[in-house]
Amino acid sequence: MILKRRDAPSWKERLRVWAWPRRSWARSLRYVYLRLMRMRAGPHQVALGCAIGVFASITPFVGVQMIGAGVLAYLLRANLAAAMLSTFISNPLTWPVIWASTYTVGCAMLSIPAGLNIEVLSGHMAEFGDAAAQLSPDVIISAGNMLWPIIYPMLIGSLPLGLAAAVAFYYVSQRAASSYAMRRAARLRAGVNTAYQSTSLAAPHGPKI
Repeated sequence: MILKRRDAPSWKERLRVWAWPRRSWARSLRYVYLRLMRMRAGPHQVALGCAIGVFASITPFVGVQMIGAGVLAYLLRANLAAAMLSTFISNPLTWPVIWASTYTVGCAMLSIPAGLNIEVLSGHMAEFGDAAAQLSPDVIISAGNMLWPIIYPMLIGSLPLGLAAAVAFYYVSQRAASSYAMRRAARLRAGVNTAYQSTSLAAPHGPKI
């Protein structure tokens, strides 16, 4: 394939690019928006896929959010690509806000005192990631037990926040997809009319036999 990389990127490089794009976040967000709008699917399927992806992004299971979004999209017959792309909402810039808000809401729902230190949580997440990379069951279980008192309130808090965000993104995405489809249809009609008028002017009396 032309313009294809000669050497396939490693999983570490892919993870780094996912966490911090090469160009900029604005360019990456615009790319995701255009990919969503240009999908060959109905506005409902695209919007439902976006809602599912956003809901999965609110959950604390970093690393498997795309898998969860894919399963939900399959079960609900939503657009799979839209669900995958919408998990982009979960990124290093939004993690502090998502983690703090889900933990606070979860603690309130469980009636337990809230006291989350983002730096400590980030350190625990990094330790868990290192344990998962080592593929050591004992280390993974130990890291999981250490994180569970924090992950559990975040999981509980992510349910109402994720549902609220999913509903909001559904309506926004549906309107955006419908508006984009209408503008695209109008451009196509204008292009057909222009081509027809050009043909009519070029041959006003019809083709000669």
